[in-house]
Amino acid sequence: MRFLFAASRRFDVGPTAFGRRRAGGPAGIACAALALAAPAAPGQETHSALTISAGKTVTDAYAVTGGNPLGLDLLVTGPSRTAAPTTFAEALGTTVSGGVFEIEAGASAALAGVSQTSGTTVFNGSAETAFSYTDGAAGPTVTTLADYALSGGALDVNAGGSLKVGTFAISGLGQADVFGTLDAETVTHHASSTFNVGTSQNRTGAVRANTVTASKNVFIYGSLEAATYVQTGGTTGVAGTLDADVYQQSGGSLTVANGGSATIGELLVSGGTVWVLGGGNALRVTDRLHMDGRLDLDAGAAFTLDPGAVLSGSGTFDTATPWLLGTVAPGNSPGTMTFLAGVTTNAATRLEIELVPTTAPVAGTDNDLVAVTGTATIDGGTVVAQRWGAGTFVGGTEYTFLTADNLVVNQAFNVVSDVVGVGFDSAFTSGASGDYRLIVTSAVTPAAVAELGGSVNQRAVGAALNGLGSGPLIAAFNGAPNEAAQRNLLSDLSGELYGSYLTSQANDALRFFDLVSAQAFGPPWSCANCGTAHVGLTGWMAGYGAGGRVNGDGNARGVETGLGGTALGLNRCFDETFSAGLFYGYENSTTRVPGADSSLTADVHRVGLWTRTDLGALYFRTQNQVAFGDAESRRGFDAGLDPVAGQFDSRTSATELEAGRRLGDRSAYFVPALGLRYVTARLDDFTESGGPAALAVETSTLSALRARLGFHSGAALPTRLPATATLSAFYERDLNASSVGDVDAAFANPAGTVSPAFTARGTDFGRDRLILGPGVVLGDGPVTVVTDYRAGLTESSVEHAGGVRLEVCY
Repeated sequence: MRFLFAASRRFDVGPTAFGRRRAGGPAGIACAALALAAPAAPGQETHSALTISAGKTVTDAYAVTGGNPLGLDLLVTGPSRTAAPTTFAEALGTTVSGGVFEIEAGASAALAGVSQTSGTTVFNGSAETAFSYTDGAAGPTVTTLADYALSGGALDVNAGGSLKVGTFAISGLGQADVFGTLDAETVTHHASSTFNVGTSQNRTGAVRANTVTASKNVFIYGSLEAATYVQTGGTTGVAGTLDADVYQQSGGSLTVANGGSATIGELLVSGGTVWVLGGGNALRVTDRLHMDGRLDLDAGAAFTLDPGAVLSGSGTFDTATPWLLGTVAPGNSPGTMTFLAGVTTNAATRLEIELVPTTAPVAGTDNDLVAVTGTATIDGGTVVAQRWGAGTFVGGTEYTFLTADNLVVNQAFNVVSDVVGVGFDSAFTSGASGDYRLIVTSAVTPAAVAELGGSVNQRAVGAALNGLGSGPLIAAFNGAPNEAAQRNLLSDLSGELYGSYLTSQANDALRFFDLVSAQAFGPPWSCANCGTAHVGLTGWMAGYGAGGRVNGDGNARGVETGLGGTALGLNRCFDETFSAGLFYGYENSTTRVPGADSSLTADVHRVGLWTRTDLGALYFRTQNQVAFGDAESRRGFDAGLDPVAGQFDSRTSATELEAGRRLGDRSAYFVPALGLRYVTARLDDFTESGGPAALAVETSTLSALRARLGFHSGAALPTRLPATATLSAFYERDLNASSVGDVDAAFANPAGTVSPAFTARGTDFGRDRLILGPGVVLGDGPVTVVTDYRAGLTESSVEHAGGVRLEVCY
């Protein structure tokens, strides 16, 4: 017999039939059992706490198994806890106080926090400071990342290795060199410690963190990516890549070496120097750069301020090729920004210059100043004048905001005033020792302009703009060419459209009563228009339209209105004395203010009922309706402001009471009548979308009580087909001040300033009006066609309306 033993197998000789193997002798060839077995897979090495004082190597010995589901080669659990650790010591699991602690390539470890005071730690594999605790006595298990405190010794995260921690704190004489990957929530670097991300020969290191704070030297040859990088001292050297918001709070320097790259969203420098060395480098600011220190760029190095980014402060810039494509706000309210090697603007450049109201301003003290050594080339851009401090601007005062050894102006600056009621112009002296100046041209507030012959709306908006003090609305006002244009802008901004819409909706509701009530006149006298032989139901449907114009009233501009709609109803004659009906109408209406480039469209649904009681020659009629509207608006401006749009709901309810006496017969009749109508129109609160002129409009209502006196009449026409000519005429008067709608509003986007509220008034539709309505009725049942026309005349408006109805009695 032949046995073949593979590697890692063993040969067990158990008890034989002849008893046990003799000590020192052969076992014999007969055996009771023969077992060939694989060795048992060992589990991970586990410690509640681990101290390295001599040397330890963690090898890639274990794999993922049932007993080791995470595949960890080393697990340090740390102390047992039932709450989250509040200090580093509470989570501490691993201490390195000497020797060498190495995680080999391919191995992995969870260390529950590390304190290293000396010795050497090397990560060629992966490690993290995972720490698990029970949330409460019987709560779930929670895993977090503990800290790594390096106060002495050396830490190497080599290429291919990785370390993931909560806070990575380097202090004392600790030295950290990262050639692999370091992920941390926070990195701090203080005292006499050393922190290198790669080296000049090995640029593979990568650090990713939320916040990095350094008071000592940091050298980046690989990459460092952080949300925030705070430098409080020392030198940060970038020969690789830095991508972060940088806050240089005190001394020290940030140096971007030849071949390095810094992509900085926000750079705030309150001291020290930023150096960019070598022609192969670039400093690009995408969000904000505040410089109260110094920025030095070697010849050929590029400095770019992206469009939308902001450059501010009283710093000094030694840059050969500054590309200022964003906003430049020199000084610290006010102050001086200095360029030592020239500057060039373009159309995207925006200079924000703060000015102190004074009669003899000193540049750099009473107003911001851009001081240029060398040549300043102006290729366009915008200068925005802004107020700093209290006081009164005086016409003719000049503020020098730019000086240069040599000033070249190819395209002059545009000037925008952000100071309420103050206009500015500009002037420059080109050539050697040139300068650029802002000049006060006018000093009048919106409220003052509005008071000089302004309307109610202009005075209200002018007072609101005074309360804003600054912003794009003020700039638009100051940029108007004359006072007449300024007053027009105040009217444009008022939102008078919405007040006019309220009055228009009230008139539309009452006009709809005329459409419905026409069913109750003409032959015969009672039971609607069913005819003497039909005392049951009458169904009707109609199409109608209306249009008109209201002249301006000296406050709001004129309004054009129009609508088209359909309606249907069902009437019932219960007996010779009482009839009633239900009705529904849909219409699409338009309200326009042509002089203000404003318009509004609304879809309106109306429902209601009417009743009529006939007592001999007398009749009494009631009507009630409610309407729901969905409106959209748009307002435009001529002052360079973006248009705005609104969307809101509206509701109208109306009631009518009318009484009259019939005179005549079927061939000719005359019915004097008097009535009282009450209507309430409401628009719900809403906020416009769009630019700075957008309004937040509060819920507003208009109520009208209208008395009317007039007559209905008709006469049969001598035609083969039964036909009746009809005419109604009424004088109407509003018994309250209801012909003008008001809305309360405030500017919704006032650039961070609380906007005062104001009241905008629509145009006056007129309190007194004359309504004339001729028409023709064809047929006397069971099918009838009714056509009519209505003209509404007031002192300031004319309105035309008409409709065609088909009635079927059954």
